[in-house]
Amino acid sequence: MILIGFYLILFIYALFIGTFIYGFNKMKSTFSDNKPKTSFSIVIPFRNEAENLPNLLQSLSCLDYPKELIEVILVDDDSDEKFSMTNYDLSIISIKNVRNSNSPKKDAIHTAIAIANKEWIITTDADCIVQSNWLKIIDSYIQTENKRMVSAGVKLLSKKGFLYEFQNLDF
Repeated sequence: MILIGFYLILFIYALFIGTFIYGFNKMKSTFSDNKPKTSFSIVIPFRNEAENLPNLLQSLSCLDYPKELIEVILVDDDSDEKFSMTNYDLSIISIKNVRNSNSPKKDAIHTAIAIANKEWIITTDADCIVQSNWLKIIDSYIQTENKRMVSAGVKLLSKKGFLYEFQNLDF
């Protein structure tokens, strides 16, 4: 009886995820071709990410967005590793995290907000890579919808197939 219940729950869960996959694939893009005007402070909290940070900084330097509207704030939470911040076409500020609580990431974001100079603050993790139109899409949404806050999900690297879509939505 327990086994039947388990399979029923598993089937309902898979059906639910399958419905999301179908729905997300049918969604239309809301991207408009407005001239970029929103300025962003990109906050990146990190600790011992010397292997990942160069990949993220490289993807940020390839953004299809006016560089004068972007500042990158790296918040180091007591890393043991060193890395180079040269050879990137970005305005990069590197600061040390000021710990005030038991949440290093929250403290890092709070520390960066205090020195951010741009209109909007956006965060990403050091082990991520962004698409070249990342800020254009967010800027387009801000201009079109006139919102005060935007939240977006994370997508795993593009691959094909149901299992990939399932993992992406389950994440």
